[in-house]
Amino acid sequence: AFSQPWVHELDVLSNGAPVRVEVPPAAHHWESAYLAPKFSLARGWERQLDIAYDGIFYQAGPVRAAAYRSWLLADGVSYVALADAPLDYAATAEAALLRSGTVRGLVPVWRRASWELWRVTGSLGLTSGPARVQALSPRSVLIGFSAPGTSVVKLRWSPYWALSGPNAGSACLRRGPGGWTELRTAYPGQFRLQLSLVSADRGNCK
Repeated sequence: AFSQPWVHELDVLSNGAPVRVEVPPAAHHWESAYLAPKFSLARGWERQLDIAYDGIFYQAGPVRAAAYRSWLLADGVSYVALADAPLDYAATAEAALLRSGTVRGLVPVWRRASWELWRVTGSLGLTSGPARVQALSPRSVLIGFSAPGTSVVKLRWSPYWALSGPNAGSACLRRGPGGWTELRTAYPGQFRLQLSLVSADRGNCK
């Protein structure tokens, strides 16, 4: 009940499309249980990965506004949501920065007693180039290309990502800049990436 109004509002704002959201972690990380099934979260519950990928929240002193905006854009974050609830120790400096209103490019779009929501202007979202994420689950992603080209997909690269479907042979899947996943195709169309321990078909990368 605490999260549902926010989930509904973001579903409306995003038109149901997959988007990445930054939610400063709550004290017991309940956002990973109630929000992650619906939206891609920029940070997760696993401390080791958070330290590795999101180190700006573990440095001494306040989180700087310019560094925070750079982090949002680099991670493909489209929205930031802050709950009025006890926070994890690695979220208190971030919450203070958000409440200060000093982060360039954060536009308030919704507010209730328990939540504040901002849109990140200038964010490319989960893909670059002529591609858009059409569906996203923990194990697969469907990407549509409106034209031939290359896209950096803001999903962490894994050697277990594989291409499937009828268009797999016309695409190339490989590690991209920043440790993300790069997908290149010679033809427009839909391409499905899925995590597989059995098949690692990453298409034609010649």
